[in-house]
Amino acid sequence: MNLFYADIIKVFIENDQLMGKIRMNGVLKTVPLMLIPDAKEGDRVLVCDHIPVSKMKIKKGGDYVPGDSGKSVRNK
Repeated sequence: MNLFYADIIKVFIENDQLMGKIRMNGVLKTVPLMLIPDAKEGDRVLVCDHIPVSKMKIKKGGDYVPGDSGKSVRNK
């Protein structure tokens, strides 16, 4: 299983299916957006094996991953 983040560059319909062009590490790829029907250009998505599975929630100051407080944990 390969997980990575990508930015949606373009959203379009091809053969009656919602498709998107995404950019990941400088590489452009066309992928189906069937699991994210409300996707739009500029969204950041989590991609699993070349299928976008979820949109990233953006909070002030950068990317936000649900469940991540953004604080590091140190052993005392």
